[in-house]
Amino acid sequence: KNQMKKYTTFQFLIVLVSFFGLSSCTDYLSVEDGFSASDSKDYILTDPAQSRRFQRSIYLSMPNYSDYASAASGGLGNPWASMSDELSNNANGTLQNIGVQGYTSFSAASHRWQALYKTIRTASIYIRDAKIIGKVGDPDYVSEAELKSLKAECYFMRAYSYYLLLEQYCPVPVLDDIASASDPNSDYERNSVDEVVAAIEKDLAIAITDLDPTRTSTTVASGFEESRLAIPTIGVALAVRAKLLVLVASPLYNGGYAEGMALTNHDGKKLFPQNYDASKWVKAKDALKDLLTYADAGNYQLYKSASNDPNLNIYELFQKYNKEIIWGNPVQSWGTVEAAQTPRDITVVAGGSNGSTLGVTQEMVDAFFMKNGLAITDAGSTYEATGFTNVLNPATRFVKSGTTVYMTDSNVLKAYANREPRFYAAVTYQGKSWHDVVSNPSLQGTTPATSKVTKVLFARDVPSSKAPAPLPGYGGIANNDNRLGGIPKTGYLCYKNSNRTIHPTVASGIRSVFRPSIIFRLADFYLLYAEVLNELNPGDPDIVKYIDLVRERAGIAGYATMQTNGTKTGVIGNKNAMRNAIIAERRVELFTEGQRYFDVRRWMIADKPEGMQGGLFTGMNMNGNASDLTFFQKINIDNAPRKFDRAMYLYPIQLSEITNSRKLVQNPGW
Repeated sequence: KNQMKKYTTFQFLIVLVSFFGLSSCTDYLSVEDGFSASDSKDYILTDPAQSRRFQRSIYLSMPNYSDYASAASGGLGNPWASMSDELSNNANGTLQNIGVQGYTSFSAASHRWQALYKTIRTASIYIRDAKIIGKVGDPDYVSEAELKSLKAECYFMRAYSYYLLLEQYCPVPVLDDIASASDPNSDYERNSVDEVVAAIEKDLAIAITDLDPTRTSTTVASGFEESRLAIPTIGVALAVRAKLLVLVASPLYNGGYAEGMALTNHDGKKLFPQNYDASKWVKAKDALKDLLTYADAGNYQLYKSASNDPNLNIYELFQKYNKEIIWGNPVQSWGTVEAAQTPRDITVVAGGSNGSTLGVTQEMVDAFFMKNGLAITDAGSTYEATGFTNVLNPATRFVKSGTTVYMTDSNVLKAYANREPRFYAAVTYQGKSWHDVVSNPSLQGTTPATSKVTKVLFARDVPSSKAPAPLPGYGGIANNDNRLGGIPKTGYLCYKNSNRTIHPTVASGIRSVFRPSIIFRLADFYLLYAEVLNELNPGDPDIVKYIDLVRERAGIAGYATMQTNGTKTGVIGNKNAMRNAIIAERRVELFTEGQRYFDVRRWMIADKPEGMQGGLFTGMNMNGNASDLTFFQKINIDNAPRKFDRAMYLYPIQLSEITNSRKLVQNPGW
């Protein structure tokens, strides 16, 4: 059974993928891609259908942040979660050992460069050359109003493409004309950070005048204009501008990266600002305020379930389009995610599946808060690292005959007890039950005692259940140890975004559920606003207001409450303490969403204890047993320390681009 919704935008993107394959460095600026050799530009831009088709190719540069579980996600996917301290990806491919092996300007595989410059060229051609075609009464035509809208989308996607390039590589060439792949003189030097920012802001300002205000609708049941969800709106443009200005106010771009400040073009032109500029935080604040004001005008809001149950809040948020999502991509990779996050012997009941490869690092597990809102290292947190207890599992919630039932897992390590709702929605640990009691209604009773659920194990001493006992996924035991098939090296499986109605083997079960891949959501910008305000004025009361809105939606105490009751004091009004609180909150709230990799770099903490991306990372002992507690011994999960040096604050420009250019300079250290 497949519950995928059919989105018009989704369909045209799939068609485009078949026409516009991402090309090699030799032809990425070619206008003819996807069209026959006889299709001239004059024909393409004088035929209404071909004009729209050409314009729609700009959407191939939309990132797919749901692509975090594949073995070799590209730069417009989400390799970033596996390239940070969040995940350990054990799928056989590029990302399996990238933390230990690192990368060079030759071997680095997660590039955005070619695809985005292709989009920039396409958008520029359309802006310059597209015209009104036909008139009312013709079988098909492009009116003045439609043309303005199509060009506004091009201005936006050109701006957003430059933003994505700036985020990955820092300053890049801004093309002031339309390069031709056949022109041997098509060679560009890098513009400065400030010049790239100015170009992005200019395009965004033009786009905003003709983009639609919103995608909400009162005429469809979902409340959203489903056929146009991928098309950017005014709110999306405001979000990009806010992201941009926070990025360039941050230390990496704002006088904090000495190696960048020394970088010059061949003519000696400096590419990075040479001094810290506090006014950039003011500009970022103003941009964020513009977005939040727009959100508060009925356009966006933090998602909350009908009952405001925190466990449902942070689960349902990712399972359907809702008003927290500012922009989402209908092209998504949830099928790959489900395979990588479902325990091995549930995916294949006979055992031996090659899925179940997406592990969570122990460091990430430890970053989640306790249910009282404290970090596990805080005094009074109630955290216990040893011993065993019973733990209620929110992921097993179902309603039967009007009764809401939750299953409780027995003999669970106390380290997993009394944690916050985001933890239980994000991590599968030893002894946690899977959601087959939700996805397989035959297992449901009216009480926990009359219901069945499969327990997931990673230790080596208890095998998966076999017939006639209840099978894995049918109320039995699913072992995911390291002796056969796919395994997570850490003794934890990622669980975030898993849909609890999906069951891979039950007869007539749901196999897939469509949901968008989120690019921007409001909680991200609440935390960015708190960050910016803290940099400008640590006493601003809106700092704690916005971080606490995110925390309270997730079911944990905010810092204002903890300050009042004395649970945790000394954070509000303390710039460094609040900065660390915001860093910790973003790490948890945005887990797997492609933000952590870039956050630790723009903050310049990737080589510091509070954000260390190199060195040894740990997990449970997959060679151990639960019975003698050897499984619960934390061990190094890699065969060597992960690599991080200061060159890795920026991604290298692809070596072929450097060698083919007389003007392009490489990033420092590469």
